[in-house]
Amino acid sequence: MNSECRVCHNHLVNLLLTSFLVCSSFFEIGYAQVAPPITASGLNTQVSAPVTLPGGAVQHNITGGTRPGGGANLFHSFGEFGVPTNNIANFLNDSGLPTSNILSRVTGGNPSNIFGKIQTEGFANANLFLMNPAGIMFGPNASLNVGGAAHFTTADYLKLADGVQFTALPGAQDALLSVAPVAAFGFLASNPAPISVEGSTLSVGEGQTLSLVGGDIITIGSELTAPNGQT
Repeated sequence: MNSECRVCHNHLVNLLLTSFLVCSSFFEIGYAQVAPPITASGLNTQVSAPVTLPGGAVQHNITGGTRPGGGANLFHSFGEFGVPTNNIANFLNDSGLPTSNILSRVTGGNPSNIFGKIQTEGFANANLFLMNPAGIMFGPNASLNVGGAAHFTTADYLKLADGVQFTALPGAQDALLSVAPVAAFGFLASNPAPISVEGSTLSVGEGQTLSLVGGDIITIGSELTAPNGQT
């Protein structure tokens, strides 16, 4: 299949969200699995040892990454990306540089099971992209604390406005990553993996966008909000 034929051509992407009623077996499988740890897989991404915060939450600080030309795009690569209950995946701006977009991929072939919090710290209004072609699941207690828009996708690549592709699999194209904004999501398969949200309250700040872009978008007993933004 032509890799461009299933690209969503929304500029700075709007939400592609369709609700389905499905049997509970998908969620039973997800709950039976222990959410995998967060591990780095290149692009100079670094994941700290878990830090226990006052109150008992466990925080995983994500630093480093690749910033082409010292610009406003910051790229991260993870082998596994899962957030257990009472855990925090904290994208931390250790450089202090101005950032417009945090673009991250998961390369290990396992779905991302999110039962805790994903947050950004020190990035002001930077947008967060998380791409995992193997699937994404938000369970009870999942939450977001992101300064800008939040985009979650099971796409195979993110197409930047200059035509460069940030692909889910590492390769020579990583050397071409640029400062251009995201223009589209690209899918190579005819049946992309689903994104599911069960029992979660996911929200972004005033005027921001919350998007889920993938195969089946499954929502059960959840609330997704973007005040005066796009959901």
